[in-house]
Amino acid sequence: MNDSGVMMVTVDFEADWGSGLTRGIDLCLPEMLAIFDEFGVNATFFVVGELVRRYAGLLRDIAGSHEVGCHSMNHVDLPVLKGEEKRRQVVKSKKALAEIGIEALGFRAPYFHIDTDTLKEIQRAGYLYDSSLASFSDRAGYAGFLSRKYPIKTARGVVRVPIGDILPFRIPYGLSYLRLFSPIAGMLPVSRPKVFYLHPYELLDEERGYGYSSWLKPFFMRNRGRPAREILWEVLADHSRNGGTFMSIETYLKKNGYLE
Repeated sequence: MNDSGVMMVTVDFEADWGSGLTRGIDLCLPEMLAIFDEFGVNATFFVVGELVRRYAGLLRDIAGSHEVGCHSMNHVDLPVLKGEEKRRQVVKSKKALAEIGIEALGFRAPYFHIDTDTLKEIQRAGYLYDSSLASFSDRAGYAGFLSRKYPIKTARGVVRVPIGDILPFRIPYGLSYLRLFSPIAGMLPVSRPKVFYLHPYELLDEERGYGYSSWLKPFFMRNRGRPAREILWEVLADHSRNGGTFMSIETYLKKNGYLE
């Protein structure tokens, strides 16, 4: 398998952090999609189910050029839920997309926090892969720190697709961390295959509406807005300059024999 030149760009299609506002989607997603078009990016969007009806037309348009998967129904911390509510979050989000004509093969848990019971529900609901494993998250801690970075098929048949790492520190390969540790993080190598993630609200220039605590705000707001757009552009441009290609997770898994 030669995937040294492959990047899988993933977008968490959700409300602005800590609020019910969707200014990131409304104001920033068009520019993000234009940047993707510029570099020929075939991305994977993980969509929160409660937003599907509101953005049905937009999501159908996105599905014409990109892959669309699920990000739970209400963007809640799944491991803390009881069985029936956990099942509802996994099943109902897939059904919401199906009702607008989109079949979701992949799932990503909010906060990159997932447990064995949730993985079982993902398999029962008919998902083929999960992309919820990261080296660090504020909810899961370092549970995925020592995980391998290549996709792996579980005994239940669900393929796990981990987020990439910024090496050698094993920092999750996301726009959030590239912003936080810029410019150093952008100079460091990344684990292969490159699975990159971002959120539309990271490109917002305004600060209102964010639900950060006072001590976290300076970290989460660092290099947001125009600097974030510039970092995203450079990530994609650098990969393209080096002869790299962009694939959705579904395309990558099928091309490499993980999915039929």
